[in-house]
Amino acid sequence: MSFIDMIIFSVTLLPALILLSAMPYLTRPTECFGISIPEEAAKLPILKKLRKQYAKITAISTSSLLVFFFLTSFIQSERLLGITTIAFTLLFILIPFVIYIPFHKKVKRLKKEHGWKTERKERVIVDLKFREERLVYSNGWFLIPLFISFLTILITIGMYPSLPERLPIHFDLLGNVTRYTKKSIYTVGMLPIIQVGVIFLSMIVNTIIKKAKQELNAANPEKSKRQNILFRRHWSLFTISSTIMIALLFFVIQLTIITPIPKAVLATTIIIILIFQLIWIIWLAFKIGQGGSRVESEQGEKTLWVDYDNDEYWKLGIFYFNRNDSSLFVEKRFGIGWTVNLARPAAWLFIAFPFLLLIVLFFIPVE
Repeated sequence: MSFIDMIIFSVTLLPALILLSAMPYLTRPTECFGISIPEEAAKLPILKKLRKQYAKITAISTSSLLVFFFLTSFIQSERLLGITTIAFTLLFILIPFVIYIPFHKKVKRLKKEHGWKTERKERVIVDLKFREERLVYSNGWFLIPLFISFLTILITIGMYPSLPERLPIHFDLLGNVTRYTKKSIYTVGMLPIIQVGVIFLSMIVNTIIKKAKQELNAANPEKSKRQNILFRRHWSLFTISSTIMIALLFFVIQLTIITPIPKAVLATTIIIILIFQLIWIIWLAFKIGQGGSRVESEQGEKTLWVDYDNDEYWKLGIFYFNRNDSSLFVEKRFGIGWTVNLARPAAWLFIAFPFLLLIVLFFIPVE
């Protein structure tokens, strides 16, 4: 990996480092490290201190890991570099989780000691007209990336007979070819197939955003409803726009493989899309927050109720397992977005799909 590649790679990871460190501040005020709490308890000094500690420890740990990977990225051995990259990816996921566990246990203990939510009536608020709202943008917008995919396939079929026997299959972030593959229908057609697959997966995600279980704050249901609607709309728009950009990126990559277009075109496309996506994700996290909790909204009528305490169904505050809940997708308690109800068999199929896709990509023949 070249110095320029590593710089670009590090820059693209910075938003992830920021989001991981700031996660306790982005979740709902009624949830703290995966534990449900009264909204007023979120302002207690002890919980503020815990959030600050988590942010500091996570920032230092993940930044140190990134620096270490940066220093080892200049290893000349491709095998050792591959092992280092895999180790870095696993540690980047594992370290924040390991840091999170003791904080989760501390809040769980504090909740028991202080008897939070035991003095007020618990309620599950369900708005029967919630689904009548415009929660997401139409899946019809995915016709745009599908059209791009159609062009990709059409151009590939038209140029296939004249393609050379060796084709570029892997590029660095500046558009330089780093790996070649033998010409075949499989290798040439794999990228368009993935392109279409990503589009249909995004359509499913957009549907999930619409169908996911509604989470309304019992203490202020009107306000939380408005926030949740905006939350879903923003993420729907992001999903559609991202899919269009990814389809466009795949189109440019495929052109780079089958035509002698300047490598600067690919490099420029990658950099523009990356920067745009990263800025948008950070904006969504800090401006919208989980469930729209950071959206400024008119105060609705407050109640004396609190949300139903279902901590027992959240294993470690992250994994949701509830056989009594027919919902397949629910909002995360620690993080931004949605997660699956692991008690539903369909959830495991949804989880398995990305891994199956990676296995298929792994077996693409290269030389």
